[in-house]
Amino acid sequence: MTPADADKLIFARIRATPSVGLPLAECWGAVLTDAVSADRAQPPADRVLVDGIALAGAALISGARSFRRQGLQAAGEPPLRLVSADHCIEVTTGAVLPDGCNTVAPLEVIEVVGARVTISPRWLPSPDANVQRRGAEALAGQELLSPGVVLRAPEIAAAAAVGCGVLMVRRPARVQLLSVGTELMSIDAPVEPWQVRRATMAAVSATLRRHGIPEIDSDHVDDDPEQLRERISVALVGVDVLVVCGATGHGAHDFLAAVLAAVGVLPVVTGVNQRPGGSMWFGVGPRGQLVFALPGSLPATLACLVRYVVPTLCRMTGHRSVEPTSVALADGLPVGGPTCRFIPVVLSREDAGIARAATRGPGRPGDVLSLLATDGIVEITSASGPIVAGTVVPFYSW
Repeated sequence: MTPADADKLIFARIRATPSVGLPLAECWGAVLTDAVSADRAQPPADRVLVDGIALAGAALISGARSFRRQGLQAAGEPPLRLVSADHCIEVTTGAVLPDGCNTVAPLEVIEVVGARVTISPRWLPSPDANVQRRGAEALAGQELLSPGVVLRAPEIAAAAAVGCGVLMVRRPARVQLLSVGTELMSIDAPVEPWQVRRATMAAVSATLRRHGIPEIDSDHVDDDPEQLRERISVALVGVDVLVVCGATGHGAHDFLAAVLAAVGVLPVVTGVNQRPGGSMWFGVGPRGQLVFALPGSLPATLACLVRYVVPTLCRMTGHRSVEPTSVALADGLPVGGPTCRFIPVVLSREDAGIARAATRGPGRPGDVLSLLATDGIVEITSASGPIVAGTVVPFYSW
């Protein structure tokens, strides 16, 4: 099975997470399901754009340059009314435009002496100078945010501006991580030379959070089939996706496939023609839960994670930008062969809008430090000859 074959089988079994209402403060990175419209015109009144003085533009056209200061119009206060054309009102940025005014002279072109304000003769105002008219950004009822948009700071600001304290969004996917291996110790535990810390699980959790997957629980189990079956049964309750790391090979302690079958997980992908991570496994639980079993080594785990798991989670939550980016290889590669390869790379400057990717050795299965300073992997499909520098290939970010 090729990675493309695996994609088709995995993506065909994805079910979108339901729509839920979330407080605005918790919506960053979520995908909107219900449109957001303006509750009133934006801005809701004629608004001053600079600090200065507001006045009637007709007075300037008639040649007047000196005005009597009438008062101060500050932001957040109801509008004052200009008493006559030979007066002006001091204004602050963001204030409502005073009634009777249609022009704002900025501080840089005025001189204040006592109660008199003089405008430089070199300043030639245009109509509505430094004024934003009511409804210039949006009219009442106008749709501002469409379903499917990813909520970032600008979108959240727009929702807040129209009074939306709760937004309807795709519920974040609930993910359970489970590492398997007697040799794996907690990060802060004392270790013997024959033991290792759970560095891979820390990397998996960090990668998922970086890709906008906030709801992640982690657990660990030793190489014990009965204990593993019990933990998986518990983990499948209430999750959308279960990711198991380790025990996917064919050794004496690689009994994960049998355990998954025992708890009702149906196999869909039982290996992919790729390196590293050829033993990657995918199945579907009794209630439609998606189950990924990834090889335990860091290079293979992260490669499978960003190549299969992250795109799956993005599709579940409605994210549109789930396709890999394209990069150009900075160096050539030897004869490819029939197996797809995932190779760590370091990105550098762009040529014609495409980043260059310098390859790094894939590292050995037990390596933890081999991926330092790399940005992700490129996918090199099967090839019958050498791959030359400049070849454009898919890139998946850590």
